[in-house]
Amino acid sequence: MLAAGFIPTGTVKLWLWDYDRFRGFPTSRPLELPHSIPALRLDRWERIGFGVWAVALLTFFASTRSFLPASVGRLAIPLGVVAGVAVLLRFVFASRRRASGDS
Repeated sequence: MLAAGFIPTGTVKLWLWDYDRFRGFPTSRPLELPHSIPALRLDRWERIGFGVWAVALLTFFASTRSFLPASVGRLAIPLGVVAGVAVLLRFVFASRRRASGDS
């Protein structure tokens, strides 16, 4: 019974913490952002890596449901892991480059 009192309190605290984000719900005032947020786009290699990762993931799940042979699913696992790690590393290093201003 004591724990039930913490749930509304935690919810109220989170609403107050992110008031700027939720202000548009109860009011009609638009949200004014203090600074502009740059639109970051994925480059060609990141899009290819995400595509390979998605195809490997779908291939693995299709093999677990017996739509594809299990051997194909076993090949999809390392391919997906390599593609995912490559995209993650490329994304991290590209973010650091953008932050340092090297373009």
